[in-house]
Amino acid sequence: MISPLKKLAASVLFLLCVLVCPGDAQTAKVRVVSAGPEWRLATGQVLSRNSSVDRRAPLSSQQPGGIVLECEASIWLSYTCKSGPCRINACSLEGTNVSVGRAELPVAGSFDFLFRRQPREPVVAASRDGGNPTDAVLMLDASGLHAGPALNRVLEGRYCLKLSPLPGGLTTSLSIGWDRAIDLEGLVQAPGLVPGLYQLEKGPQAQTSACVPDANGSEAWALVTTPANFERVSAAWKEQAAVATALERAEAARNAVSAVRRAILAGLAETVAP
Repeated sequence: MISPLKKLAASVLFLLCVLVCPGDAQTAKVRVVSAGPEWRLATGQVLSRNSSVDRRAPLSSQQPGGIVLECEASIWLSYTCKSGPCRINACSLEGTNVSVGRAELPVAGSFDFLFRRQPREPVVAASRDGGNPTDAVLMLDASGLHAGPALNRVLEGRYCLKLSPLPGGLTTSLSIGWDRAIDLEGLVQAPGLVPGLYQLEKGPQAQTSACVPDANGSEAWALVTTPANFERVSAAWKEQAAVATALERAEAARNAVSAVRRAILAGLAETVAP
């Protein structure tokens, strides 16, 4: 983990560069981590994940929404427009009608981990019936998948869970009777499931073997680990996810918070990859 002193030094260097770096550094390309469809360049180009923009390039949005830029190797800036028109220069700390959030990712290269797992940004949809699953680290052992940490916002009931490997592969459908008062672990039989990073979707209890997710709503990510890795990875997730929690409390856009959380999970997945 990065020490507090190193974090402080990195922050100071970043802020100094924003203010006084020479022209070459100021005009270097930066990458878009996440962007709502509202954000554009002055040319009218709509921005999306992995777009490149010039540092200090003028960005604007006429509607509420968020954009996240990778301004340094492990430092992302989140810009949230709550009511347009909103304007800011890329990697600046002040703009018009824009709130700025800063996220220091635990490791350099977090964007690459995220992009490899999910090149195209998902659509952030409405809440699902019964509540949404949440991003989580889950343990898989001989008794099954302990899905409880991903269901802390889901109402009790009978559901199906669809797990799709990231970046791709065969999906697994599971059936669960979720009742936190009886089984907070949310243990569910999971034959054939293997450790890895998955997109997790919830739906009504399936009438067939395949789970059909709720029509509206956004998916969660689940990093499924063995018992040997679970304690270490779960502790790291809880610590590192505080970066995203701080953005959420600062009322950053949902896509910004989600991108940070999932970049962290993608990075942790690299530490347990076979």
